[in-house]
Amino acid sequence: MKDHEFAELRAAIDAEIDALPDTPSGIKMGFRLAGQFLVRELLTTEEVDMILWKWEMRAYRGRYVYPDPMMGDYEYIVGKPNA
Repeated sequence: MKDHEFAELRAAIDAEIDALPDTPSGIKMGFRLAGQFLVRELLTTEEVDMILWKWEMRAYRGRYVYPDPMMGDYEYIVGKPNA
């Protein structure tokens, strides 16, 4: 993916995140897009602590990233909580 193409997708994702500033949500995205975020070192590692388990997840701007093999390579959805 070219830098300018990635910049456009990232700007769109950032705009959706900014529209939901105090709302918890995750980001579901295609594997290749998630890979681009990982290669560009934009993902952080967050520890998830459930009652009996702890595991690590990747996050972008504090929102968990869920790579989804059913999505197109560069598709994404910024999840919104149910109303």
